[in-house]
Amino acid sequence: MKKMVKNNKGFTLIELVIVIAILGVLAAVAITMFPKLADSSRGGADVTRATQIKSAIATYIAESGDVDASEMLGAAVNDTLVNLQDGIEVDGVTYGPYLENVGGDSDPENYLPQQDSMTTWNINVDDTTGNVIVEAE
Repeated sequence: MKKMVKNNKGFTLIELVIVIAILGVLAAVAITMFPKLADSSRGGADVTRATQIKSAIATYIAESGDVDASEMLGAAVNDTLVNLQDGIEVDGVTYGPYLENVGGDSDPENYLPQQDSMTTWNINVDDTTGNVIVEAE
């Protein structure tokens, strides 16, 4: 009697279904984690931007002697950000720029908060100590 030779090369249908199911579960977990990672990333970017703005204003105060930064701080946050990117002239002396023009453009939108619930910065300078506080609102 002749022996039948089995050809065991390849995967069974059950093995393929199990692998596809595992990949589906992993994809579902990854998709649900993505929004949290994006929010965390935006929060980190906002902390970095706030630190850059704070450092820029502190540098201006040190260079100009304008302790309350009244000349640098514009009527609106966007004006202040443009002053920090383009520089400002006070009594015939130009100070700055203190922030990099992102992509060669001094658009204040480049430095606004990135988180969905935040729209602008709250910038406060203590006029006695020169301490700068920058918080997203």
